[in-house]
Amino acid sequence: MGTNIGTSVTNTIVALMQSGDRTEFRRAFAGATVHDFFNWLSVLVLLPIEAASGYLYHLTQIIVQSFDLKNGEDAPDMLKVITDCFTKLIIQLDKSVINEIATGNPAAANKSLIKEWCKTTTQMVEKNVTVPNEYNCTSPEFCWSDVNHTWTLKNVSETINLQKCKLLLFKKALP
Repeated sequence: MGTNIGTSVTNTIVALMQSGDRTEFRRAFAGATVHDFFNWLSVLVLLPIEAASGYLYHLTQIIVQSFDLKNGEDAPDMLKVITDCFTKLIIQLDKSVINEIATGNPAAANKSLIKEWCKTTTQMVEKNVTVPNEYNCTSPEFCWSDVNHTWTLKNVSETINLQKCKLLLFKKALP
């Protein structure tokens, strides 16, 4: 509960830093006030109940004992265990796009980081691809040329999208 009071002070200081622009200051201070109200109300309601009954202590003890916790490297990431299922309902990040951005692929700059397809499969398909010359063909019988290009048959992995992600806020019209 001390962190609630601490964040109330912090967000008020941040709101005061917006005082150079009247409109931004009003918005920032209004947001800080709502945040403060929620935090102070939580402390004013929960602290007396906890002081009188100790219910938070007993409740958290029951919750922690219900998990099969282990020490050391085998210990689960508690926050992830509790929040992972809820987080996946709200947003899922496309790790392949993150990898493409990290490796410097310029085509990834315009891709969405939000995963759209949750279930996919990969299959190998035979496709016609262009190669620089006949020496890059997979086999002489699978090589042909026209005026500008040399073609060959090549096995290429292709991703097939099976099911879209059911995210709560993805591509929704917000007011």
